Amino acid sequence: MIQFKASYLKQLKHFIGFGDIRYYLRGVHIEPYSEGGAILVATDGHCMMVVIDKDAIVTEPKTFYVNQDLFKHCSSDENKCLINEETQRLEIVGVAGNELFIQPGKCFVEENEKIKFPDFRKVIPDFELLKPIMPSYVSANILDKLNKVNLMKRAKTFPIRFWSNEEIGTTIIIQFEFYPEILVAMMPCRGYDHVQSMEKLKKNFKFNPAKNNE
Repeated sequence: MIQFKASYLKQLKHFIGFGDIRYYLRGVHIEPYSEGGAILVATDGHCMMVVIDKDAIVTEPKTFYVNQDLFKHCSSDENKCLINEETQRLEIVGVAGNELFIQPGKCFVEENEKIKFPDFRKVIPDFELLKPIMPSYVSANILDKLNKVNLMKRAKTFPIRFWSNEEIGTTIIIQFEFYPEILVAMMPCRGYDHVQSMEKLKKNFKFNPAKNNE
């Protein structure tokens, strides 16, 4: 039986590739964590959220679909998501073990060696090489996702930190001050404002305030 905190699904949902032609992106990936518990991952191909649930139970990697009706039962930190690996039945249960939601049909995504959920290890850079940065460009799409995840509600100051290995076109890691178990990875094409983009901007941006003030 797979078991993890249901409230993480409400945060992961903003990174799930709902409607994507790559059907395996329409679900959430879960696998055992080396230090105990599980890692949950969701991505739409442009950005990725990774969550560590140290109280989760899972024995092997699985990717599962989630129904949109499920999320309204995931607000409480006390609720659990349970998945029966034999029947593929997914349900949300309350603190007393009462059933709050049962997802229709089987939940596991069919995968093989050629078609499978992206490996987060190939997206996230080596942490030993990461340095704090302030990116020159952040996609409005990603800012919208971060706002919807609502991880900033506890803070009076801006509680997000950006990290990268400082290479042009690398993945940027977003860290949340009050949620060390969660991180977001911005894929390279969404991270830096490349030099060639800056050159294009200089070439096409006709208005020059300095000249107008002479």
